[in-house]
Amino acid sequence: CCASLFFVVGWPGAYIAPAIVDYAQPAVVRSESSGFVREIRVTPGELVEQGQVLAILENKQLQFELDDLRLTLEESRLLCRMKELQSKPAESLAELERIAELNKRIFEKEEQLAQLIVRAPQRGHVIGRNLDALLGRYLQEGEQILILGDESRKQLQLSVAQDDLAMFAAGIGQEIKIRVPNQAAISAPLTTLEPQAGLQPKHLSLCAIGGGPIPVRESGANSREGASETDRYEY
Repeated sequence: CCASLFFVVGWPGAYIAPAIVDYAQPAVVRSESSGFVREIRVTPGELVEQGQVLAILENKQLQFELDDLRLTLEESRLLCRMKELQSKPAESLAELERIAELNKRIFEKEEQLAQLIVRAPQRGHVIGRNLDALLGRYLQEGEQILILGDESRKQLQLSVAQDDLAMFAAGIGQEIKIRVPNQAAISAPLTTLEPQAGLQPKHLSLCAIGGGPIPVRESGANSREGASETDRYEY
């Protein structure tokens, strides 16, 4: 993605706006289990296939808990057998219920450990900055690792002034011509308009720190570890 000045030609004439080219409906890949990042197996821009391993996390505490549950399960099975031999059906039944609960918890832990191997949910190109910086970092469940985008599905996002929203709203569904400096003009339909005001930028490429025209500053409230790149800055 890059930030440039685009000349948009259409109704009622020319309009100059900062814009970015981004992937349409990218897939955000997040950690499904908490753990330390031990391996990053892809690089920015790389094309990956669905199911391909992107990263490997490690959580020794999860493994310890699983081993402990398996040991407890074996003990419970032995105790259940003993109660059966002693003709104590009530105690044997109680132990069987405990065994069922232990098996359920073991399955859940195994699922959590399996999710430490992060795989691509779809085919796409890897989008991410400084992926190697994730190595050794502890990620909470749900934290973003990278994004996958389809090269055949891209969109142009314009940043327009509040006073010009009505003009663009009238052009929804219309074809517009877009002129980029030193490149041939292209045509595309205007599909959506998001008249939302806020302090956080939509994309860092529109900001001065990413080469764009919009000045921003780091937000003290959102500069916490784990915040997304755009959440760390405000207008």
